Amino acid sequence: MDFIDDDPTWPFTRAKTAVIRAAASVIRESGPRAATLKNIAQKAGITEPAIFRHFEGVDGLFKGLFFLFERLSAKITACFDRPEKGLARVLAATRSILDIFCRNKDFAYLILHAEHIFRGYDDLRKNLTEIRSADNSTALGALEEAREMGELRKDVLPKLAAVAIMGILFYTVQGWVENDGEFDIVTFAAGRVEALLGLFRNS
Repeated sequence: MDFIDDDPTWPFTRAKTAVIRAAASVIRESGPRAATLKNIAQKAGITEPAIFRHFEGVDGLFKGLFFLFERLSAKITACFDRPEKGLARVLAATRSILDIFCRNKDFAYLILHAEHIFRGYDDLRKNLTEIRSADNSTALGALEEAREMGELRKDVLPKLAAVAIMGILFYTVQGWVENDGEFDIVTFAAGRVEALLGLFRNS
């Protein structure tokens, strides 16, 4: 089950959600240009006219996909809202983020390639930039906390460390998606982050 199944506040109907899932699947398998009404309808097992009951054409569908992206991003950001402190919070959040990714490869692809997927929508790309900044800010907050606790070496800049950690996460998940989930992403990526934190840690 992915995060939609666990979210009692998810606002779309089951039928509308099925179209969104089908669009995300088509994009992961064949790229954004393949996200035509015909291909999405075929993937969802419905007729093309049925899509118009839920969305105003392809543009409306991409706005629906962006809503999904926003919800996913909010879930990722919320992973840092936890009781652990400092580097322990970073590592625990990392595992929670990976759990979100590994539940749905199509949704993981949407998060990883949002800039490419939504490149034709200027208004959405502006919102995308703000969302990406929020993602980095949450990791940065945890690392600044770690610095205040004396856990970080003095020569480690929290801002650069946050970028490195999020980069490792996204890069590793991308490899996992491209290899069709052939390895344990949570153990593998969390191990990489833990090794990086070991380099940052004040011994």
